[in-house]
Amino acid sequence: MPFKYEDYTNDEGIRRFGEISTNFDFGPKLSPATFPDDFVDSYVHHLEMFSEDVEDLFFVARYPDGPIVLWFNGMDDPAHIHSLNVSVAESLYAPEGSQIFPEGYYVVGEAYDADSQHMLLVDLRQDGGAYGSIHACQRSHDPWGEGDNIRGLAPLAADLGTFLQSLTTDAASLE
Repeated sequence: MPFKYEDYTNDEGIRRFGEISTNFDFGPKLSPATFPDDFVDSYVHHLEMFSEDVEDLFFVARYPDGPIVLWFNGMDDPAHIHSLNVSVAESLYAPEGSQIFPEGYYVVGEAYDADSQHMLLVDLRQDGGAYGSIHACQRSHDPWGEGDNIRGLAPLAADLGTFLQSLTTDAASLE
């Protein structure tokens, strides 16, 4: 059986994301969801925003317990968006059926600080919330709001384009 979205890897898969952005399959334990058009446009065009020689990019995640400067590791290609969401939905440490992230939030990229991994999430709830908004969440293994998963979300931007425009090479300016 072929791997879901195996034809949507790397830059070419990102360029073709519009073909699969409606009712995107995040795996058997998460509901399918549709990405907003402006997300799709920014996601596809982010390849042209950053050249190969761009230095490291940073942003501030303003968590409820305080701000933290994060290194932007990038947006995942569609195949990795699918597989990463399957993986976090099947945490070996959380009880069966529990949620690692709030309902309607899906992993689309990654960032790091000196101590931990942070997931970039998009809010795909069309019936409430801020559809298309981008957030950071520290990678954890416990159910949402329990154990190592109590830090909460850090709202980053109203949409992907605004988030990408906020990235800077000057980490010191963010502290």
